[in-house]
Amino acid sequence: MIVKRILIFLLKLLSKHNREKRLLFLHIDKCLLPIIRKAIKDKCRVDFLWKDLVVPDDTDYFITDIAQDLDDPIDDKLLILIKETRDKGIKTVYFEHGNRATTHFGSDYKYLNLFDIIYMGNTESKEALKAISRPEDSSDIREWKRPTKYKRGKAKDYILYASQFNNKNKYDQLYSDTLKYRNNREIALMLNWYKKTIWKMLPKSDEQYDPMIDFISNYCKNIEVRTKGSLEKLLSHAIAFVCDSPSTSYYDAIDMGVPTLCLRPATATPMRDSAKKMFGGTYYRYKDLNSMRNRLDIFLKNVYYNTNLLEYPIIKRSPDLMPWEE
Repeated sequence: MIVKRILIFLLKLLSKHNREKRLLFLHIDKCLLPIIRKAIKDKCRVDFLWKDLVVPDDTDYFITDIAQDLDDPIDDKLLILIKETRDKGIKTVYFEHGNRATTHFGSDYKYLNLFDIIYMGNTESKEALKAISRPEDSSDIREWKRPTKYKRGKAKDYILYASQFNNKNKYDQLYSDTLKYRNNREIALMLNWYKKTIWKMLPKSDEQYDPMIDFISNYCKNIEVRTKGSLEKLLSHAIAFVCDSPSTSYYDAIDMGVPTLCLRPATATPMRDSAKKMFGGTYYRYKDLNSMRNRLDIFLKNVYYNTNLLEYPIIKRSPDLMPWEE
């Protein structure tokens, strides 16, 4: 976080005298830094909004990538800020800085529709959002390509596993942390029969402690838990990738050409039909543990013995221009 703030300060310093367009960014992810650098190169003035939620009247574009979160206390202030900014005639821009293939738009769309311009991470996501748009909605839905730091390198002899974040009972009706723990234990026991596995999770803390750390330590000697370091970097050298959510790391693995399997329980939020067609057999929705074990076993055997049976989907993208480039 400190490094990110230093980079943002330097970028702001570099753009101080640019006046062609004024861009105001709110709480951006580091993946937007290349866009900021390009904007500065194009003579835009770049500023950043932190705690003081006031948008200057001479702003041309107000930009954020904050997803709507009903438990986040910033929500009410943010929603009011976006509406007031649009009322001033300032263009509001939203970037989906990650990727999600689940049917999540229903709960998020009221928030997204507050923006003049919405950038989704790929063609399928863009078209899926357009498909649920109403005739009276005014948002311009576009796409961009989230930059990745790593490309596929020489495969090392390990499988990488990454689980969906624990939700602290927020979405218990869909996929509780208790059910996730039960499923992850079975996945860990399966992976432990094969060669080395790296189990990637968030840094350990009192708020984010995951009991899988203790379970793996006690029962899975072929699995190494990693709480630090870049998941993308680990992906770039993995012989295969397994996950339980079709989110950003799943997309990254597919983009890198890493053999991938997403094991999704039937109770969790399902994948969009259009995304299913794109991802094919790399996505498997299971009803019970036996079917999950069987599908994982087939995948792992193909990784090690029948590589010609592995699937490598292609995520289609056709990035649009940024509004200040037009």
